[in-house]
Amino acid sequence: MFLATFRTITTPDILFELLVERFWMSPPKNLSPANVEDWKSRYLLPTRKRVLDLFIAWLEQHQLLEEEPHIARHLTDFLLSSVTPMFPEEASNILQKIEQLVIGFFNYHLSHNKLTEACTRRFLYLMALHSLFPLVNLANPRRTRTIC
Repeated sequence: MFLATFRTITTPDILFELLVERFWMSPPKNLSPANVEDWKSRYLLPTRKRVLDLFIAWLEQHQLLEEEPHIARHLTDFLLSSVTPMFPEEASNILQKIEQLVIGFFNYHLSHNKLTEACTRRFLYLMALHSLFPLVNLANPRRTRTIC
């Protein structure tokens, strides 16, 4: 519900920044070194996983790629630079989801003959942002591999 209504209180850019900030939250200053490890296992790791789950929901259910492609690029950068070392499987899953959505967007418009000039520009913008996807043949887009 939050992702459907957050635009009434903030912008997508600020929400992304707040989620990244939450991912990097610090322990309370008054904790002893022994309690910091407990805080990490009880609070930090579950919070980080919830942030990643929120990014997945934003991608899958709330059209992050279609509505805010620049944030999808920031998310890709964040995943590759920061998340992958700590959560390689989760980061890989989210990156694969981004790839599937980009390819799906293009395949949908190809199959429905809706590949207008504006759609093509938007897709090429998405692809430029996500240069890590080798599945698209830009020289012959009709030969693009479909993700099943």
